[in-house]
Amino acid sequence: MQQIKNKKIPTEYAASFFVPMLFLVIAFAAAGVFPFGRFSMVASDLREQFLPLTGAIADNLTKNGNIFFSFDSSFGIDLFLWAIPIMPDPLNALFLIIPKEYYQEVFLFTYIIKIGLTGLFSCVYFRHSTLFKDSGEKLSAIAVTALSVMYALCMFSITYSLLVFMVETILTFPLCLLGVEYITEKKRPAAFIFVYFLCAVNGFYYAFFTGTGSFIYLVYYIIMRRKSVKEFFVSTIMLCFAAGVSVCMSG
Repeated sequence: MQQIKNKKIPTEYAASFFVPMLFLVIAFAAAGVFPFGRFSMVASDLREQFLPLTGAIADNLTKNGNIFFSFDSSFGIDLFLWAIPIMPDPLNALFLIIPKEYYQEVFLFTYIIKIGLTGLFSCVYFRHSTLFKDSGEKLSAIAVTALSVMYALCMFSITYSLLVFMVETILTFPLCLLGVEYITEKKRPAAFIFVYFLCAVNGFYYAFFTGTGSFIYLVYYIIMRRKSVKEFFVSTIMLCFAAGVSVCMSG
């Protein structure tokens, strides 16, 4: 018990979480993005789909106690299909307790938190990837933090901030890569199944990109670790099986 109390969280974890958020807040303030100025992130899919439909789901849950009933079309079927990728995200629970007039601020807050989580999860990858641990090239804490911050603030995650689920896809991708390593090294697909399920819940489009990236990483990993052709085929079959299970679980 004393060992558990004395065990400290590595500094790079905290830095990888907070530093990207700090940079993002500074950038928003400098650019005059609301609430720091008159410009708004709410455009494109955010304005036309995400916030209005998320508000409708929040109304149905708080007033009617369900998400199946709607006067719009098909007795709420369309609303239910939209709710499927939204409800698994615990941060979206904020839309249930905060008035609609503050939805813009809620989204800005959740987006900044997700960028921080992206840095944190990429830090987990850089610290635990077998490519770095067993090759004699273990990264220093500063290098891990720098790589994690760069990944979290890469152009993809910033540009696709208007396409909400793309941000969640890049958030989970580093954990998918670790899942690929567990499949290859330990023949354990459970970690990949869990993380890829979270991607598949967001929709086929996002699962396709994550799955494709995971397979490319598998090829890269096999080459870098000098695995045999047999190990490549076994790992590929296990990866396809794990991805199929995740997609089936997502419905």
